[in-house]
Amino acid sequence: MRSRRSDGSPLERQQLDQVGSALGTFWHRARSALVADRIERVQAEEVVDVGAGAGHLGGWLRENAPHVHYRFQEPLPSLSASLSARFGPENEVSEDDDLVSADMITVLDVIEHVEDDVGLLEDLRRRARPGATLLVTVPAMPALHSSWDDALGHYRRYRRDDLGGRLSAAGFDVQECRYLFPELALPALLRRLRPGAREAAEFPELPVAVDRVAYALMRTTSRTRVQWPAGSSLLAVAQRP
Repeated sequence: MRSRRSDGSPLERQQLDQVGSALGTFWHRARSALVADRIERVQAEEVVDVGAGAGHLGGWLRENAPHVHYRFQEPLPSLSASLSARFGPENEVSEDDDLVSADMITVLDVIEHVEDDVGLLEDLRRRARPGATLLVTVPAMPALHSSWDDALGHYRRYRRDDLGGRLSAAGFDVQECRYLFPELALPALLRRLRPGAREAAEFPELPVAVDRVAYALMRTTSRTRVQWPAGSSLLAVAQRP
């Protein structure tokens, strides 16, 4: 994952801006809650968060599932230092360490930043133990690609078949692959179509009431078993054979 930006890019500035918020925006909290559901479902005792960024998943687990051992891997030194101070340097994982003790590996909105996404997934397969679970989230639907994606250094947005195919090509057995957050697809499309739009990479600050309502809505749609035909994100769960 060494190709991820580390030059004071909009992505790094965005993540550093989020460090001060333990659980993040409504979007981060909805994603963390959904991932925590999957962690509980497979009864994972140790999770390694690859590309942990601001550490929102770790913060969520600390508050809601303290029995889960959270470890992290983050290539950007500024973020790695923050994570080490927050979760302990003993829980940091380097890019060369094996992951055989991990029951689940999470890769949350990371592989879209890497040109060779299959190569990154293959590396994780080599480092993981047989039977380990891999959980990946990515931005979805190429038609929604906008200047927001460009500012953050996204190489692509994914279709469901794209993500499942890349995981299979990397040697994982795909168990689940579905769209998330259908309520955000239309706003994302309108952002994409707005003439002359130049999006900043930072997350906008919302009134507390709006933030809470948005979280409740996203939490509701993400917990259903409905296979949404579209959404702003994708979630895939796979197993290392």
